[in-house]
Amino acid sequence: MIKNGVKSSSPLVQEKALQVVVSLCDEFYRYMPEYIPEILGLTATIVGQPRADEVRMQAIEVWCSIIDVELDLTDGNHNFMRRSGLKLTNILLKAMVFRDKVRENQRPS
Repeated sequence: MIKNGVKSSSPLVQEKALQVVVSLCDEFYRYMPEYIPEILGLTATIVGQPRADEVRMQAIEVWCSIIDVELDLTDGNHNFMRRSGLKLTNILLKAMVFRDKVRENQRPS
């Protein structure tokens, strides 16, 4: 159900669905490791493509939430973000370049 919301054509629905993902990560992360790769894939798609800024920011908030939770965990079994950091960094850099190009094209002549 949440996956459908994240894939919705409505930016508002996407944003709300991603807020639910953030809440789930915050509250139930210990039970989510098998879902994290799929969450990463969904959010990476959002960040890497033209979307509403609110939706893109909420997708990044999902990653921030996962990082915060993993920093708090001490059992060593939850280090997905450490293994995925380079991939996420590349996605964010591409998104920033895309954003800058869009802004440059929107400047008045």
